[in-house]
Amino acid sequence: MSDRHEGWARLLTPPGSGAIGVIRVEGPDAVHIVRGIFRSKRADDGMSTSPGEIRYGHVLDGEQVVDDVLVVSHRVDAGLVVDVCAHGGVRVIEQLLDLLHRCGAPLRTDDSSPPPVWAATNVIQHEAFDLMARAKTPRVLRFLSWQSVHLPDALATIRAMVIDHPQRTCEALEALARRAETARLLVDGATVAIVGPPNGGKSTLFNRLIGRVSAVVSPHAGTTRDWVEAAIEISGIPITLIDTAGRRATSDTLERRAIQTGQARAERADLLIAVVDAGRQVAPLALSALLQAPRRAGVVWVQNKIDKESDVGVASQLPRNACTVRLSARTGDGVDTLVRALVERFGLDPGAERLPTCFTARQVRIISQIRTALRATGAQEPAACDATDRQWNELAGPYDSENADASVPKSL
Repeated sequence: MSDRHEGWARLLTPPGSGAIGVIRVEGPDAVHIVRGIFRSKRADDGMSTSPGEIRYGHVLDGEQVVDDVLVVSHRVDAGLVVDVCAHGGVRVIEQLLDLLHRCGAPLRTDDSSPPPVWAATNVIQHEAFDLMARAKTPRVLRFLSWQSVHLPDALATIRAMVIDHPQRTCEALEALARRAETARLLVDGATVAIVGPPNGGKSTLFNRLIGRVSAVVSPHAGTTRDWVEAAIEISGIPITLIDTAGRRATSDTLERRAIQTGQARAERADLLIAVVDAGRQVAPLALSALLQAPRRAGVVWVQNKIDKESDVGVASQLPRNACTVRLSARTGDGVDTLVRALVERFGLDPGAERLPTCFTARQVRIISQIRTALRATGAQEPAACDATDRQWNELAGPYDSENADASVPKSL
């Protein structure tokens, strides 16, 4: 690496304190330094020098990928600076700082109070930037960075329709709020519980999905006597995966309590994976318990152990038109189909997050207030405008860092 460029780096976030770390590259050659180590995910899309435009890609040390990053440039009094937003682990930040040093941007630590990470121009940008500090996957970072630019634009377009088309305005706002569940699943992550009768292969599937042995597996029913959970990522979606003890009659007080606790966790899950042995009939009581389980986002039925299947007609016991996946948790055959089914059930297929979407409870609340005011005033044009001006400004108006509430915005 050449160090003939002139610049320096500042660490804007304490290393290891959050899901992301931000390094600001300053100096006359800041853009050249970052451009030399950054490769966009799009082959035809390099690093933008337009202030505020965010690019996603890799930082490379030679041919080695150091990390997935977002880069964005800002114009300050001294010229352009470039922020590199990476994963917040200590080792990743150390590697990036070392690489920048070798490229001509050594770490500068002479500031007692570093500048703000990203300066927000409106309230929605402020919320997006704050939530990015807690982002759990690169997909969440991309979603929030996209919304920080496009959601304010979408709201401005919708607001322009108020006078002439109050009904269309209400419908457009409703669509934004309706997609808020997509934002919740991305920003906060989803909870998925694996349920089913004993010895169906729940723990084997759990271990297969998390990629390591965490739950004990055994050919004997009732091996899992407590619930176990793990944080995983599926298609960029942060997921808390829960393996529950199989429901069965037992005289063991501790096992009975574990079953009840696991059941309570499953009832609060966003999605259930109901696992049954494809080679065995499901006991009526166990099937009844699964069919009656409360669920917020639905259930994916898994016929497991297809590598050992005998023709017992278990498929006929499952609900008609149910989302069903046949797989072998032991061999991994069919697990990719299950992953695709989970993503589809969440409505998070590729591109779903590239739609203007409310992503905080505050945004949903104010949009509800605007819609209520518009319905009350009907087509009375001056009233429809006056009744909502304050709410519109509160929703997406300019961000005043001096008077703003310093608390982190609440996601959905």
